[in-house]
Amino acid sequence: ISHRVDISYAHLAYSGTAFHEDYPAEMDAFMGLGQVKYRLRSEVLTAAPLTLHASQTDYALTMGLGLRWRFVDDVSAEGRIVLLTQNLFSYFLNTFGSGKQTDMAQGELALVYKPVKSLAVRGGYAWMILTPEKAAESPLEFRVSGPVIGLQAFF
Repeated sequence: ISHRVDISYAHLAYSGTAFHEDYPAEMDAFMGLGQVKYRLRSEVLTAAPLTLHASQTDYALTMGLGLRWRFVDDVSAEGRIVLLTQNLFSYFLNTFGSGKQTDMAQGELALVYKPVKSLAVRGGYAWMILTPEKAAESPLEFRVSGPVIGLQAFF
């Protein structure tokens, strides 16, 4: 069986940055609305062609925290964690990732180049665990990791 999944994630959030002019460390916290979309294609390769397609797009609350260390004026190293859930109380009820709602956890270690105040280019390594809302007793859960490159705009 061959599986292929395409996952995309984007968010629009309000963020705040805490920093001190004398120290190279900064902390970002953000909260907003996120969109996660997946497309799954599974094929049986050894028997008669049998293909399964599944896709879903969900909108949910997203929040995150990033810690950044500036070692050159325009370049910094950063670690971030992002959480997305359709039910904020799932964190407190211990149902995050259970499939009762769509949940996602993402982490990232990256180098960030900020050539101008309102734009940053990010590159590094990221991991993601996505648990889509289950309409039936489906065991779908996606775990992906690998290199990442991204563009971040501040306005």
